[in-house]
Amino acid sequence: MMEVPVSSKLVLGIESSCDETALAVVDSGKRILASCVASQTRVHQQFGGVVPELAARDHLSQLSQLYKILSKELTESGTAKWQAIAVTMGPGLFGSLLVGVQFARGLSFASGKPLIPVDHVLAHFHGIFVGMRSGGHEPVFPALGCILSGGHTHLFYLHSTVEMELIAHTIDDACGECFDKVAKMLGLGYPGGPQIEKRAAEGDPNRYPMPQVMRRGRNLDLSYSGLKTHVYHLANRLMQQSNDGKLSDEEIADVAAGFQQEAFGQVARKCKLALDALPQVNAIYVAGGVACNGVLRQRISELAAQHSCQSYFPDPSLCTDNAVMIASMGYDLMASGKILSPTRGSPYTKLLSEKISDLSRLTAET
Repeated sequence: MMEVPVSSKLVLGIESSCDETALAVVDSGKRILASCVASQTRVHQQFGGVVPELAARDHLSQLSQLYKILSKELTESGTAKWQAIAVTMGPGLFGSLLVGVQFARGLSFASGKPLIPVDHVLAHFHGIFVGMRSGGHEPVFPALGCILSGGHTHLFYLHSTVEMELIAHTIDDACGECFDKVAKMLGLGYPGGPQIEKRAAEGDPNRYPMPQVMRRGRNLDLSYSGLKTHVYHLANRLMQQSNDGKLSDEEIADVAAGFQQEAFGQVARKCKLALDALPQVNAIYVAGGVACNGVLRQRISELAAQHSCQSYFPDPSLCTDNAVMIASMGYDLMASGKILSPTRGSPYTKLLSEKISDLSRLTAET
């Protein structure tokens, strides 16, 4: 365990797990004093996805610049220096993580401030918690948590802001990744989530029925590979049947609508199964880049209402990767005394076990 002064309140967060370079300073896990994000969308757009080597190089060039901007902003506002540094230790792209971790280690060594390793996936929930706390509301527990992003699709049982147990995950593709791939199949831009949502709003979700994946039984795990494959064959068939070998605007809208309906239908089914098994749950927290989607928010809100619990989502600016969530979770880890020392020689330290929990045990313990 690392010794951290209990009086520490200001935390510098550093995020570089994938294709966003971000730094932020958060006070007491609730007040955002400064935040800056450099997106790499333009770097990877021509490839239709993230290229790891290019991502790492961009982080290397962006971190120092963002640090100077952040430091200047805090100095001009008269804000005191941070007392601890929180950094994403994983999961993510190895090269990208390594750049961020080494930068954080350098700052920690030079300043003498403690370094707090943070799990990127779990930190996404803090995009919600920061907003709740800034509005004067404390997060409620126990809760069901769902992370939907380009690289992760997980269900968690949340005991507190730092104690979370993985109860299910995707067995293949992530939900956000599937949106990107389907958007590419339909000739839409990158990232695919906003493009799919926009075109789906114009389409008929029932014109092209989609397979209801992982519907049988009470298994909470998710899968998106089969849905993606179905859309691939459907799009190819429609193009072969057309006169010009292309999808019409109407077909694109209808396929997008059907795909989106089932992609979120699966999430809703799994969340319902979890809520049925865990009646003590008081809230549903949904975070990650996909949580920006308005259709998803509506479906989860309706599901939560049916189970007499509340649903919470991050502000859209805190759905995608950011350093605010890293700093916030770093503060809570520090305040709870649950900080683990970074593993030497590795850019990633798992803070919590990914062992799939026994739902009946969780229910019995509450």
